[in-house]
Amino acid sequence: RIPKVLFGHNNRQVEVGRARLMVLKKEDDGVDDVFTPGKRKNFADTNHALRFMEAIAVCASQNEPTLLVGETGCGKTTLVQRLAS
Repeated sequence: RIPKVLFGHNNRQVEVGRARLMVLKKEDDGVDDVFTPGKRKNFADTNHALRFMEAIAVCASQNEPTLLVGETGCGKTTLVQRLAS
């Protein structure tokens, strides 16, 4: 199963697989949205990355502390930044 990234309710809600997160940023905050086509910044939506993003989103939706462990440069920070944007 490959998780999908979906938007709902006027882009105020993001669904990543089975997790649903509310978007807290304002529409006019001037921050580039990396989910917008053409604004992706060197991120490949691979099956592994989407499953990892779903797991992080589930933890965030439940306010559960999460520890990301991996080698230097494996994409921990990039994945969290992409989810946060």
